Amino acid sequence: RHDDFLQHLNVHPAVSLFINTVNANKIDITNKGDFERYFSMDLITAFVNRFNLIFNQPAYKKATSKRLFNVQENVASVMEHANAIMKSGSTHAIRFCLGFNFKFDDEYDVEFEKALKLRLKTPSQVNDYRLMMLRTGRNAVFRNGAKNPIMKYIDGYIWKMDYCSIRGHYLHVILFLKENWDKHFNIMESIGEMWRAKVKNGDVFSYRGTRSRINLQPATNKQKMLNDINDLFIQDVLAYADTTLSSGKKIGSSRLSGEGRLDFQKKVF
Repeated sequence: RHDDFLQHLNVHPAVSLFINTVNANKIDITNKGDFERYFSMDLITAFVNRFNLIFNQPAYKKATSKRLFNVQENVASVMEHANAIMKSGSTHAIRFCLGFNFKFDDEYDVEFEKALKLRLKTPSQVNDYRLMMLRTGRNAVFRNGAKNPIMKYIDGYIWKMDYCSIRGHYLHVILFLKENWDKHFNIMESIGEMWRAKVKNGDVFSYRGTRSRINLQPATNKQKMLNDINDLFIQDVLAYADTTLSSGKKIGSSRLSGEGRLDFQKKVF
């Protein structure tokens, strides 16, 4: 839904302008036939002219240039980090997501969700709760890494907060593994157990269209991994997850192992 998209994602000014124009004029952009039938070229031209008028304003150009610059800076930092880890000898990577079950999952706890919504009276309180649960689970897995036996098989990691209308907020996770990682236990399963112990109705899942395990020894696979990481972060030009609580406090939106939070509004962890 458009309102859900704008509420939970910080979007490029052009995206919000387009969505607000579509909503204000009650345009159904999901049906091409209806669009062509009910909206004349004159009306569409008027929309385009309005967009161009705004796009040419100095304030718009300044805001979008700054957004692009900040995203490119973050992408460069992430890519440098990933390159350094792979050059240090990581032989494999694991990519997965940490978040919540949704209502069609077998593990979804219907009664817990009902009780949660009765206890937390407003959508913003529910949103705050889920963001804080993600932070709790994240800290258990990553911030306490020195006490976490799993981490001794990991050369480094990248995590990034994201949002979708089905699952809500969740974390993309990429782990870079030492050579002997597969001789001991299933790292993804072990992190899943740790996650579910901290996050009620928590879930571990693979991101659609991606491989969960990558052999980094062939050069082509290393480059594919770098391309995937670049794609994951460069999309922030268009939209990135808003992790602001109702109090105004902002929780971390991405992090690299051994470094502070990456966030192009505030670069302090």
